[in-house]
Amino acid sequence: MQSRGTACCARLLVDAGALPEAGFDQDELRRALVNAFSTEHVIGLHEANDYFWGTEEVLEEIDDLVDAGFPGRAAELCLFALDLVEEFDADVDDSGGGLAVVVEQIEETHLRASRAAEPEPEDLAATLVGRTLVSDYEIFLGAAEGCADVLGEQGLAAYRDLVEERWQALPSRTSRYDHARSTLAALREQVADAIGGADALLAVLEDSADGADGILSIAKVLHDEGRDEEALGRLERGMDERRSDPRLRSLAARSHHAAGRTERAGELLCRSLVQAPATESPKWASSAEPT
Repeated sequence: MQSRGTACCARLLVDAGALPEAGFDQDELRRALVNAFSTEHVIGLHEANDYFWGTEEVLEEIDDLVDAGFPGRAAELCLFALDLVEEFDADVDDSGGGLAVVVEQIEETHLRASRAAEPEPEDLAATLVGRTLVSDYEIFLGAAEGCADVLGEQGLAAYRDLVEERWQALPSRTSRYDHARSTLAALREQVADAIGGADALLAVLEDSADGADGILSIAKVLHDEGRDEEALGRLERGMDERRSDPRLRSLAARSHHAAGRTERAGELLCRSLVQAPATESPKWASSAEPT
């Protein structure tokens, strides 16, 4: 494997007049990634730390390329590394959470590289959406927010359009949980929020959310925006229809408490405790003045 000085050497060669593509051997870095991620047998828990340490070493070398002036190549190598994560993940015991750390490291380097390389916004949007929808590890799931500054207005619009196109093409729901539908719903909400804030997010939720989960999602946005009376209107209707859902009562209690109606908040909290005893009361409930 190349040494950690590869990026510096490549920069010196380019400064001396070499073409950027000749500055370093990308194929050798690809081989280093394959060697780091590939497995000849199942990697157990006790071997996993050494395995992940080896992958992180190569990923740090790729990160060095960004500061050395090769951000485009670094971004390409990050995508290749993500392919390897998906290919070899089943052979590695990830009980210690090492894989999540590796994925986060790759995503952070890709974001740094994209900021420096300034790719075409539409191309970046297509890469981010496409990777998220085929990944088992929620890769780039928060990109609409995390990469908003790189995507810009044009890229976010392209991101939204790509997600909406996939959403409209979904077949009818055949089971309660649909991974593709859930992922696309999350992407729709994130990009709506990134482009238009709470009002745009609420419009998307109105279109797609249903049942108690939908009511709760909309009411949470309203509550977080300080629009507690609107949130309570949603929650009260939901509680009339779904009296047994304690989540609606819990959020309604918080909204009443935020509005200063501690007595009503306490009534709702007590009702939840009677139906499903909790091990710990909310902090605000224990500090509320008795009425």
